[in-house]
Amino acid sequence: MKAPNQYEHFVAEYFRGKGYEAIVTPESNDFGVDIIIRKDAEKIAVQAKMYGGSTRKVNRKSIMELHGAKSVFDCDKAYMVTNGSVLSDAKDVAVKLGIEIIYLPFTPTTENVSINNEPNLSTSPDDVNFSQIWQEYIMPLKGQTITGKTGLTNKIIDVNFFGVTRITKNDETNKIPIDAFKWAINRILTNGIVTRDEINQEFVDRLSSGTILILSQVPLFTTLNNPLRIVYTKK
Repeated sequence: MKAPNQYEHFVAEYFRGKGYEAIVTPESNDFGVDIIIRKDAEKIAVQAKMYGGSTRKVNRKSIMELHGAKSVFDCDKAYMVTNGSVLSDAKDVAVKLGIEIIYLPFTPTTENVSINNEPNLSTSPDDVNFSQIWQEYIMPLKGQTITGKTGLTNKIIDVNFFGVTRITKNDETNKIPIDAFKWAINRILTNGIVTRDEINQEFVDRLSSGTILILSQVPLFTTLNNPLRIVYTKK
């Protein structure tokens, strides 16, 4: 893992230690948001700048870009986290835009790689969480055509930290927001099961069939009928 990625995972672990759920976004198409953290109903965009030991400093452009990215991800607020220096005008802009700057020391080491890298699901099934399932099993579905037990087929156009864009059986292109998957996966991990009816009750946009179909591709889950549901089998 490259040093900047180490720092992103280090920052994610820092927030997890404070009771947040933390998701490290992919390197591409992250719009300047490295981590998304949540606690209760609050959703926060985090940018991690590993500038310690270098001549680079957090500037006002970075602060302004983070402010814009916060809105793109529908976040309530944003944090700029760095182990380096912040220019005075960047601090002024951060105050005006309501962005909190957090100084978090860090020195990249081999140990950081093993501690802060996402765990391997195949060797640690009891530690599974939404972030791991999303990144290891659902994001790789991009570009695939998938079919479920009921015969429902979708083509997955894109998967990112907004959600899943798909072509339905009716040749319509629509999007299932990531919040639907987050809710369903966390329910499965907590209760061992989620039904299509439960998803329908929580989300009113007729996305339950697609959500079930996509979750059926996760090898840790099994799809059952009558009623249509996903159960956690920890394969």
